[in-house]
Amino acid sequence: DAPEQLQRRGEPWRGAFDLVMHDAFSPRSNPECWSDAFLHSIAETCTLGALLLSFSVASRVRRTLESERFDVRKPKGFGHKRERLWACKRDVPQKREEPE
Repeated sequence: DAPEQLQRRGEPWRGAFDLVMHDAFSPRSNPECWSDAFLHSIAETCTLGALLLSFSVASRVRRTLESERFDVRKPKGFGHKRERLWACKRDVPQKREEPE
């Protein structure tokens, strides 16, 4: 099962992927593969600039990915899907030094 395998692999996979196609049915039918913890694990495997693609555009999924430093877009879907998810992992914004 994907969440277990990803957690078991851990550190060797950190920053290993530049493309993830997350096709885990819907968050309602497969909640374990859409949990915040699992999405965090996926984010940890992604390099900066990595793309994560999915057919799920659920707001909770989008918010979680945004909190994991992904820029999230919802381009037009195809077939029976109205929209799809496209997310790109970005760098942490640099803190600006305030003048004294």
